[in-house]
Amino acid sequence: MTLSGDAQWVLGMDLYAEPARRRAIVHARDSGTMAAVNGLSLRTTTGTDSSGFFVALPVYRAGLPHETVEERRANLSGIIGGVFKTATVMETILSTVALPRNVDLYVFPATAGRDAFPAFREPPAQAKRRCSEGRGRRSKTRRIGRGS
Repeated sequence: MTLSGDAQWVLGMDLYAEPARRRAIVHARDSGTMAAVNGLSLRTTTGTDSSGFFVALPVYRAGLPHETVEERRANLSGIIGGVFKTATVMETILSTVALPRNVDLYVFPATAGRDAFPAFREPPAQAKRRCSEGRGRRSKTRRIGRGS
């Protein structure tokens, strides 16, 4: 397998050494479910950083129990990890839809407090192009989701 670009840059990176990623790995291992951490500064070969998130999915040895935390810890085979650029993920999702007029899109983590910065904000120029009527401005802000 040949790796190039950003993939070579992170090859061999110790994901467990970074506290935020370590918490996601430990939570995934102990819960038996996928875990994620957002707000990461992703390193690239170009020297630019971008905002992103990390997901961890535990894989357990086949045929062995993993019903309890102790069994999951004893029978962990490994972790599948994925890193995603937030802007790329959101732009890919939004490229398939037309937003209603007068909508500016801000995405916040589910655990974000009232004063938190968005994990993603669609730039106005892109919002205008994607808007179903071609133009629009924000008329009001409404928080949707947990804690709204």
